[in-house]
Amino acid sequence: MRIFGLETEYAILYQPDDPAESAPFPSFSLIEKVLFESILHGRKAARSSGIKGGFFLENGGLVHLEIFLREQADTPILEVATPECSNPWDLLSYQRAFDRILTTASDRSWKLFRQKGYHGRLGFGKNNLDSMGVGYGSHENYLVHARPRWSEKLLAILASPFLLALLIPWLLILFVVVLLFLLMLSSAYLLKKGFPVFWLKVSALAMKFIGRVPKSFFDALRVFYFGLTSSCLFPIFLGYTVLLRRVAYRPFFKNLTPFLVTRQIFGGSGRLNPRTGRFELSQRADLTTSVCGLIMFGRRKTMFDLKGFIYHPLSLLQSRRKLTLSMGDSNLSDLPSLLKFGTTALIMEMIEAGVEFPDLFLKNPVKAFRQVSREGAWKEIKMKNGRAVTAIDIQREYLQRAKNYFSKLPPNEFDSNKVLELWEEILNQLADDPGALVSRIDWASKKALLDKAILPRANWKAFSGWCQVFGKMPRPLFKKARTFEEALFGSKPLAQWRLSRELQRHGLDPAQFASMRELYHQCRKIDLRYHEIGCDPGYQRQLEAEGLIERWADEEAVQRATREPPPDTRARVRSYYIKLSSSPDSIHANWEEVHIPGTSRVIQLSDPFYSRIPTD
Repeated sequence: MRIFGLETEYAILYQPDDPAESAPFPSFSLIEKVLFESILHGRKAARSSGIKGGFFLENGGLVHLEIFLREQADTPILEVATPECSNPWDLLSYQRAFDRILTTASDRSWKLFRQKGYHGRLGFGKNNLDSMGVGYGSHENYLVHARPRWSEKLLAILASPFLLALLIPWLLILFVVVLLFLLMLSSAYLLKKGFPVFWLKVSALAMKFIGRVPKSFFDALRVFYFGLTSSCLFPIFLGYTVLLRRVAYRPFFKNLTPFLVTRQIFGGSGRLNPRTGRFELSQRADLTTSVCGLIMFGRRKTMFDLKGFIYHPLSLLQSRRKLTLSMGDSNLSDLPSLLKFGTTALIMEMIEAGVEFPDLFLKNPVKAFRQVSREGAWKEIKMKNGRAVTAIDIQREYLQRAKNYFSKLPPNEFDSNKVLELWEEILNQLADDPGALVSRIDWASKKALLDKAILPRANWKAFSGWCQVFGKMPRPLFKKARTFEEALFGSKPLAQWRLSRELQRHGLDPAQFASMRELYHQCRKIDLRYHEIGCDPGYQRQLEAEGLIERWADEEAVQRATREPPPDTRARVRSYYIKLSSSPDSIHANWEEVHIPGTSRVIQLSDPFYSRIPTD
């Protein structure tokens, strides 16, 4: 048996009713208030006792805002985590259920903003890159079964100094708290000894000084604190990562990585690279810099996320552990989501049984990940054994071995035969009739929309050349210049030379400057609007509503999943107590326990498969 979970980060968008108006935007504190009021309206919830706060909903899932550096408005990201699911079909239903919850919240937010004097509503971007190239993720969680080896037990002992060092940030905070406490005691002592007037004057001067300190100073202090602790922890994270890479999840790092690198040929959500003007399969490939690691901050991403070992270091000694994959795209269409979860689980089951794929190991997985994303399923990538094979060949090899393996076993807890059938069908279509994928997988649907915009006016080669020209142009001139000559003469001499050279290199006609700039903006809009969720749906949801993109999630199951938890995991127990609560403040929850404030009662949920409630 296996547990599945998905954490998806959505960009929070404020969409004015009339974008042309210069009406003021609400503050982020108001957006946050409206956001959670809209999500929780008519819905039972419990406050999350986790570090990031937020709320557990009555369906067992979690919603919270992402951690920020300076202020929350700098990181307008909502993270949604599905409840624990026992199969890919349920996970698909809960993924769609949260999309529906956010669509309803978007609709309700319009009324709440009107009450505050604003004319707009909330929307959500379910993609992995914003317009500035900042990435946010979609993390897949799988419960894997692996008996601890002696090396992992040794690692748990060797890791103890690293884990103790992770307390540095908390020790700094404790030091400040103790210092403030000592100042309070000294103040009381001085007052008692007859220095009240002097001390009151000092206190008044101190408060006056603090009152004059600009907010930017405290923001800078916060950044300095994070920078200092990150600098202190970096060598610790690095050392701990080296240990984990050598021992933890070793069979999965070796045997699952080639599958994950090439899985994007059906699981990618597609991306228009604004710097090169080329279409890429995955939004995560350019952000990924390592196969596995501990990455807490920054733009660097990894395929296997090992942060769980910071919060649960003793899981190294457990036979069941959570494996987190952070290199997948956020999908809107049903079929790529279902295939992504299902096929990954099947390969994991084979690896747990001792099956290995040494002939498929890649020479440089990160480089191969980017190559496949940029050049497609037929791009040859280098193997460790010296061969060069295509991404689709690697996927077909995994498929064939999975078919042979599962043909000898009884049916498992989810319909593996159906997953294998769909997997083979998609790979065959990709090879023989890629046009048929437009209605099935995200990157093909988005590519078709971009083709429709670009091909009547140019070709992809010319469009790509213009994008590279625009990338070397000063932003003010790019926005305001009416002709290429105007942009050229307004630039500095070195920029003029670069622009002229780039134009000649791609053989472009400067007379097309204005029309290609308009096309560039149109394609950027398609690239971002494809992923929008809300009462004003994005392009994918519009195509789906018109029957042009396949639906696989059962409509009744999705509607039920907005309110009810999965029936066969601990989410059912969590949901039971949440539904008994009178308000979100009357109960606190996290993934492994439910706590009722004001009492000593704590309901332990350490076993993810435990689903019995008191009424059973």
